[in-house]
Amino acid sequence: LAQAQRWISLMRMFRVPAGRFHIVHAQDIAQIVRASIDLEYKTGEAERFVLGNPAQSANDFLQEFCAHYGKSFGWGININTSFADALIRIFRIRLSPWDRYCMLNPDQSFSASVTPADFGMTPAFPNFPSMLESVDFDALRDA
Repeated sequence: LAQAQRWISLMRMFRVPAGRFHIVHAQDIAQIVRASIDLEYKTGEAERFVLGNPAQSANDFLQEFCAHYGKSFGWGININTSFADALIRIFRIRLSPWDRYCMLNPDQSFSASVTPADFGMTPAFPNFPSMLESVDFDALRDA
């Protein structure tokens, strides 16, 4: 996020209509892992689940990021796979296999995700704006 901050003026001009994903803070992941280990110890059965707050669109994510820095998020250019591929070739951007997968499969949302609340705990960061408020971006940038 600290690196993304310097690109915010450019990022706010783009829209990703199909992008959806879950976001979760490491502190909430730790709570969930601890609770699931305790539950597995008591029941003897392991559960599989997706960690994360309810899915949000990439555009909502960008809008919240811009709002945190007082940047407007009005009009924008829709980014589709063909346009993204062209930008990647023009600017010689190297994508990891995961980045490429996400670009080709922009909806990474699941019908049900797990938060600390599902284990009777209070999430430390229930949404993206609360995560942004917790980060000292100046300290990250200077490090």
